Amino acid sequence: MKRLITISILVILMSMSLFAEDSIKFNGTYWYILDNITEVGPDAEFKLWMSIPTSDASQDLVIRNIYPKPAEISEDTEQGNRIGIWSLVPVEDQLTLLVKIEISGESHPVLTNINAADVKPYNKDSKLFKRFTASGQWIDTEGAALDRALSIVGNQTNPYLQAKAIFSWMNDNMNFIPANQAERSAKTTLMLRSGDCGQYSILFTAMCRSLEIPTRVVSGFWINGGHHRWSEFYIEGEGWIPVDVAAAQILMPDHVVFSEAEKNSFLEQKKITTSNPEWFFGNSPASLIRVTTGNNITVPSKTGKTARFVSLEPGGVNAFPEASEVYGLNNDVVQGSYFLTGKQSNNSDYAHNIAHQKLASKFFKHGLLDIVERGCLFAQEEDPDGVASWINLGKVALRKGKYPKAEAYFKRAMRGTVTDRKDKLESIIWVHNYLGNCYDLIGRRDMALEQYRKVLALDNNYRGAVAYAEKFSNRPFMKSDFE
Repeated sequence: MKRLITISILVILMSMSLFAEDSIKFNGTYWYILDNITEVGPDAEFKLWMSIPTSDASQDLVIRNIYPKPAEISEDTEQGNRIGIWSLVPVEDQLTLLVKIEISGESHPVLTNINAADVKPYNKDSKLFKRFTASGQWIDTEGAALDRALSIVGNQTNPYLQAKAIFSWMNDNMNFIPANQAERSAKTTLMLRSGDCGQYSILFTAMCRSLEIPTRVVSGFWINGGHHRWSEFYIEGEGWIPVDVAAAQILMPDHVVFSEAEKNSFLEQKKITTSNPEWFFGNSPASLIRVTTGNNITVPSKTGKTARFVSLEPGGVNAFPEASEVYGLNNDVVQGSYFLTGKQSNNSDYAHNIAHQKLASKFFKHGLLDIVERGCLFAQEEDPDGVASWINLGKVALRKGKYPKAEAYFKRAMRGTVTDRKDKLESIIWVHNYLGNCYDLIGRRDMALEQYRKVLALDNNYRGAVAYAEKFSNRPFMKSDFE
């Protein structure tokens, strides 16, 4: 009998209000998984560092259960984080390690109304000012960030209005593209004028800090699922003020990815009643749960080494550097985290099956096609219109040489229901590339070129889609090209 160890972070949605002004009660699960364990050596060990959400002015939380218990919980007193540290020893015939934290609570909107004329000067001798105006890895306050910030604010000296000017400039001059590049630094994001929510929050933080405005990055998740990053800047006498450029850009009138109907779907899903992008300067909806505060985090330990992370989002392979270490196991283990909601979200078997769909790209990397296929079919029982499942089923069929099935799956993905921005980009951009690959493999070069041209016409290089289309416009895709 195969054994399953569970460690979960639970986030099951129980009730949600209809307005951003209302608080939201929730009760739910976040999972971390180490899967596909096939070899266990005598020195086998899995170490994991992960943030544990805490209560603050924006949320009242109760941690109902952490299983298995971490070896210790470290306190990051400098930035207010609690980090669990696990040391787990897999045994023979144990194919999976699952980690969970169960959370209940109530999240509150953050709504501010500040008169810029009343803003007080900073106490530059305070620990807060020194810590959150400092330069650090990714958050470089010199060079490009400083030059751009100075050009944006001009002669303005009021820190509240300076931060607002930076927010407005980013809204007007940046292009939001999820997972646009691996490099997360403010310098690179500014140079490319594009990025995702994490890169946006880092760039905003760097430019504000360069002007001596205390600012920090916040990492968390939407209550109904999905990681998110935003920023906060500090105003003396007022406290921390939320800023979310990425969410604001979804509502911009000239947004090229989301239609008006899809913008409205985003607002409804996130329980936000305003369609004004400016709302996200100074306000934050109750549908966001904060998990980690700040960057360049030091995690002291009473039982082991002190660890340092540029980013904990909230940990494991999502951190930088990775907040997990694997010893004495096979090289093709798969790990990652995901949120589940609904009646079965605390069910270990259910979570394990869903992982195969949510972490599909990692299983593809190791050629574990049957695992992905089973997970996607399982996920479709819950969400038959989910785009990600159809895309992954198409990629499985393509690799197995079942080209008519692959074509049908990809076309079905185009008709799927999409509310997540990443899935939307995947379906309208990358599915054309995947269909082009499919047609190349069956010898229909004319049809393949038509699909690649559609990607080039869209001119959105999400995850390198344009470069990929250009490559296979110049030559046919072959089996040896599979990643």
